[in-house]
Amino acid sequence: MSKVILVASGKGGTGKTTVTSALGVLLGEKGETVIALDCDPLGGLDIAYGCGERAIYDIGDAVNGNCAMSAALAAIPLPLKKNRAAHGLLRYAKLGDVRNDAIASVFANLRKRCGYILCDCPAGSVRTELADCADVLLLVTNIGDSCNRAASAIRQDAQFGRSLEAVLAVNRVERSQLRKQRVTLDDSIDDIGAKLIGWAKTIDNLHAETDGWRRRDFNEFREIAVRLQTNE
Repeated sequence: MSKVILVASGKGGTGKTTVTSALGVLLGEKGETVIALDCDPLGGLDIAYGCGERAIYDIGDAVNGNCAMSAALAAIPLPLKKNRAAHGLLRYAKLGDVRNDAIASVFANLRKRCGYILCDCPAGSVRTELADCADVLLLVTNIGDSCNRAASAIRQDAQFGRSLEAVLAVNRVERSQLRKQRVTLDDSIDDIGAKLIGWAKTIDNLHAETDGWRRRDFNEFREIAVRLQTNE
């Protein structure tokens, strides 16, 4: 059965879209079929994947009969492995203008097409209709009380009245920062109330279009991808 993962953050600037784009590539490299769904009207997931010019239609266009659903899904090359036959499939789509009452049928359709749907949500919010369709809430945060407080609020809103699993990825972690602020990753776990599945050091945005994919860019996120895949 396919899995819908909402990638969310309590505030902007945590690297949420970077984490989403990396996980899409890494799961695809593990042979999974993935749809990376940009649910943020101001998002840059298409820029990260370098597919802006090819993403002509969005899911809203398909729902409104302007195109087939397949036309709203842009294929993303996965060049990290030499053995291309071992690849899964990564496709990008923008949610676009989809009515609240159509969200459930959209996800039912998309679940038939892939093993994972990664939803890059707007910073600071999770759409109620998306939370109703999701299996996992992946919170991306940075070290600090304000980030933890905001992420905790998002978790509580998304989980309210739902059996939605919440997991945590702490991004832009520097040991010197932990020592300076006298905090630990355990503080984030306790404050947010979610299971930690990985952390990453500071990394620039991943842009396929301008920089190309480089294997070392993804090393920081491999543990997170593995634990999402194995449910550990």
